[in-house]
Amino acid sequence: MYPDLTAEELANVTDTTCIICREEMQVQQSIKRLGCQHIFHKNCLRSWFQRQQTCKLIFKEYVY
Repeated sequence: MYPDLTAEELANVTDTTCIICREEMQVQQSIKRLGCQHIFHKNCLRSWFQRQQTCKLIFKEYVY
């Protein structure tokens, strides 16, 4: 539903810390980008959306 980040896109991100788990995002991991352009680990985002249907950073509502 949400696009995966490519290695090139991740290389251009200034802050690669997943705000949900607070761990660094790595190229080999599945990383998703929301419509608001914020990025998260796929599994972290799935877990977050089970509790909330908003972006963790700006609270914009999404449907997962």
